[in-house]
Amino acid sequence: MGWHKLLREDPASVHKSGKRPRGSSWKCKKEWKGLTAQRYIDEVLRPVVSPYVAAQPGMILQQDNARPHIARITQQYLQQNNVDVLPWPASSPDKNPIEHLWDRLGRKICARRLGDVQQLRAAIQQEWDAVGIRAIRTLVTSMRLRCTALVNANGGHTAY
Repeated sequence: MGWHKLLREDPASVHKSGKRPRGSSWKCKKEWKGLTAQRYIDEVLRPVVSPYVAAQPGMILQQDNARPHIARITQQYLQQNNVDVLPWPASSPDKNPIEHLWDRLGRKICARRLGDVQQLRAAIQQEWDAVGIRAIRTLVTSMRLRCTALVNANGGHTAY
């Protein structure tokens, strides 16, 4: 699966339901510190991604080039479990629409006055739950433009 194939497909087909995978949760970066490829497989791919992909034929997994994502055992796991992965150029977090969502969440969290870690966790959960399907669909739909810009820039810098 390559960028050019994605450009020919309906962007909604990347994530047809517009919903987050059931059971998925984004943990604070502190909790992910020391994330190894094996932990990524055991805590993310096997329990969340694999069942979701099995229920959504044709889905394409998008992930960046973080070490746990590109490790040999991770690549083997994805291949053995028939998970199509969108190729991702090196050093391109700006091409990932989830980064725009993280930025939005970060700005909303920073605008709050939080006293402790429990309040921070609650605020993150509230803001995550408040993300509307329209915002997610907008990000998903923008992938065609993002991919086109990336191809035109030969994998280099784009406006995104």
